[in-house]
Amino acid sequence: MLAKGAIVALILQVFGVVASYGAQIVLARWMGTTEYGIYEYVFACALLLAILSALGLPGAVLRLIPEYQVKQETSKLRGLLRGSLPIVFGMGLAIAAIGSFLLLELDFARNWTYSQPLLVGLWLVPFLSAIDLQSEMARTVQRIFLARAPLRVIFPIGLVLIAFFARHNRVTLNSFTVLGASIMALAAIAFFQFWQLDRIFQPKIKTVQPIYNLKDWFAVALPLLLGNSFFIILNQTDVLMLGIWGSPAGVGIYSAAARTALWVSFVLQAVNTVVAPMFSTLYARGDRSALQALVSKTARWMLFPTILGAGFVIVYSEAILSLFGSEFVAAQGQAIVLVGGQCINALSGSVGYLLAMTGYQTQSSKVLGYSALTNIVLNSILIPQFGGLGAA
Repeated sequence: MLAKGAIVALILQVFGVVASYGAQIVLARWMGTTEYGIYEYVFACALLLAILSALGLPGAVLRLIPEYQVKQETSKLRGLLRGSLPIVFGMGLAIAAIGSFLLLELDFARNWTYSQPLLVGLWLVPFLSAIDLQSEMARTVQRIFLARAPLRVIFPIGLVLIAFFARHNRVTLNSFTVLGASIMALAAIAFFQFWQLDRIFQPKIKTVQPIYNLKDWFAVALPLLLGNSFFIILNQTDVLMLGIWGSPAGVGIYSAAARTALWVSFVLQAVNTVVAPMFSTLYARGDRSALQALVSKTARWMLFPTILGAGFVIVYSEAILSLFGSEFVAAQGQAIVLVGGQCINALSGSVGYLLAMTGYQTQSSKVLGYSALTNIVLNSILIPQFGGLGAA
């Protein structure tokens, strides 16, 4: 099952990386560096807020659904499936509404470059958080396509198609229009996932009364929320802080380098898609030997693809970045530094998921918290001095 699931996940990961990377190339060429940089900055803000609005529940369902299934606690399973989505989507709507109000009312926001695009981009938050939750639900039943394809493959392709038709009809492609197109695409994906998950789970739970065990949910979710928040800070702080000290064009150029470096870790992401719920299942069964064997096997799988991917990106970084446009070649040094960071990340293996899925989410959150704090301090020192290279 691991090998089959990992192969499916790897195929989807490759298609997802190609689709996402291709979409960013097209958007960068159509929008220009400044508007593309604004779009990337606003989307990074939306991703951070979506993690907060999800309250750690995506990680909780990834941990609890396999546990409920092993223990045959179908009433608790139904309660979790029915109760978690309204909480997450409702929090996303609340954050979008409050954020919009603050942007309209606060004086400093009126002259801020990103304030008007953020008024649109904030409404990405409820859909991003809902998709995150539903993707983790799909992972628990090994529906890898439903978990990964909608956001990683369908979204970038759909976004480019919407942008193409808008451009064909002589609509100006700027941060506003592309953010609006993103909301449309994400809303369609969220509703599609909801429909599919209802078909998958409904036969298993339709005859039982739901038990809404909020205490258990948030006992798992809140430590994971801290960990997820720290993780997204680690991944987005560079873009957000570069937007404060740099220009939108600089953000756009750096984003191209960051997306290029992500090619190195695609095997890690593919394997994590499959093994995270398996960690939880084996831990719930008390099968420590199988858990150790799984961890060792996944670590071996990541070594050579990571090294080969890093070498390829470093050697051909100039040619790859030129696909975005000639001005993006300036990010070559940034891309090489980021590739080194992604190598360390990939070669560390699935330790984050292993800790979170085996009851050590608090310890995992502490590690991520110290790392996030270090990242913020280093960015605040290096970005004013070295710009995008300092962020890398």
